[in-house]
Amino acid sequence: MQEVGLRGEAAERKRLADQQAREVQQKRWEAAMQKAHAAYAYRVKHFGEQSETWYQASRLAEYVAAVGVHATSLPPGQERTEVEA
Repeated sequence: MQEVGLRGEAAERKRLADQQAREVQQKRWEAAMQKAHAAYAYRVKHFGEQSETWYQASRLAEYVAAVGVHATSLPPGQERTEVEA
């Protein structure tokens, strides 16, 4: 009887230790997921900002090119000099 009781207690301790290990593993997994989500959100924001910067730079380059074309169509003089500047 005593051996059965000792085995039962050992089994209960093992069950509790296994349960605690699963809980620790679950908390680590949740922490890792939160970290991954934060990193993903940062990357999405960063890429969005880069995309907007690229778009603005492209529009500015188009504008500068258009002004250059317009400047070459003007007759020599002060207006053309000002546009080219």
